[in-house]
Amino acid sequence: MELIIPDASVILKWIFIYEEHSKPSLLLKTHYLDGQVNLLIPAFALYEISNVLSLPKTGYPISQTRTSISSLLRMGIPVKHFGLRLLTLAIEVTYTYHLSIYDACYLALANKYNGKWLTADKKAYLKVKQLSYVVWIGDYK
Repeated sequence: MELIIPDASVILKWIFIYEEHSKPSLLLKTHYLDGQVNLLIPAFALYEISNVLSLPKTGYPISQTRTSISSLLRMGIPVKHFGLRLLTLAIEVTYTYHLSIYDACYLALANKYNGKWLTADKKAYLKVKQLSYVVWIGDYK
């Protein structure tokens, strides 16, 4: 079964369903819940998502932030904590492709576990689109 590593930009579209590319993101969620794909996220993704939801500019109330994070956790998406080897790989990716360490961690997971990094972050995607294990959210079917 295909392994997808969705980043926070993709998962947030499960919450902000009126944003661009929310349809393919919601399709990924459905595929996961139906057992058609496996997902894996780095542990810090939960912090990234919580951070975005709690930003004043989103206008997202604390009660909805709690509910959204709780719903996400109940989905049972496997979470990967990084040890030295995986973090070292992410650091190499950062220097090679000039990505943030956060984006490099998603890419390192995809590389190590033979998965696909699915992103809605156009800037990051353009830096690594030549890699076979990187997928733009707009291309997800």
